[in-house]
Amino acid sequence: MLRCVPVLSLKFTHRTYVVSSGDGFSALKAREFEMEIAARQADPAKTQGAGEILHAIRGSYDIVAVRRARRVHQSLSSTPWTASLCVWDCIRVIMGRNPRRTGLPPHRSWTGVCVVLASLIVLFFGFSGPASSTSGEKVEEEPDRLSRWQQSGQMRTIFIESWARVKTLSLSGKILLPFVDRFLVQWPALEGKGGGKAEFVGALVA
Repeated sequence: MLRCVPVLSLKFTHRTYVVSSGDGFSALKAREFEMEIAARQADPAKTQGAGEILHAIRGSYDIVAVRRARRVHQSLSSTPWTASLCVWDCIRVIMGRNPRRTGLPPHRSWTGVCVVLASLIVLFFGFSGPASSTSGEKVEEEPDRLSRWQQSGQMRTIFIESWARVKTLSLSGKILLPFVDRFLVQWPALEGKGGGKAEFVGALVA
């Protein structure tokens, strides 16, 4: 997933990484990735240490831990409740009210599905995403947070199917196929799946 971010990082000035609670490895990789971006964008004429790079990227990204939708070996009977809590956390992230925001690994799967479902719920109620997502556009602060979200119109959803899925779609892909704006696959055998919606774009993570 991080291999797809460098191009987007040039357009979006602030990035939010959503990880499941307890997934310290993913949080650490996101933090290291942001350090690499900052190091590449640093002025080559100046020698910058780790402290200077950390200062440069401060405020440019968030790592947010949400409750797990389903833990390993968790019973199916209790999954709807924990998945609902995960969706609620994701809604708060999208609305800018992050449940646990940190630049370090959190102290405590289907998280991607829950993020998309949360975005659909938010869109259903008329909120379309933060206008401050794209660079080059300065958003004026408004006293009414809701009106700012309603007027932005920035939120779009792109699902990238796993490189490991060669002939069949993943369960997450099958669930989200009807709802996402674009559905990208990385193998030609998957092109046209889901009523022609799946787009073959080649290997994105090779």
